[in-house]
Amino acid sequence: MRLLLRSGIGGFSLTKDFTGHNTIPPYAVLSQTCGSDTEEATLEDLTGDTGKYKPGYKMIHFCGE
Repeated sequence: MRLLLRSGIGGFSLTKDFTGHNTIPPYAVLSQTCGSDTEEATLEDLTGDTGKYKPGYKMIHFCGE
């Protein structure tokens, strides 16, 4: 399992792969859509720092705050 990690400057990356006996840090599951498929933030939008104006990106960023 990998988790989305928010950096101190507001960007996103993925954590290492948690397997076996790794301690998994506290995390939240977001399960809501923010509109059409073109408005949703993709993994590439989050890790590539693109799509900042998509409603889905803004929601994930807000929850990270």
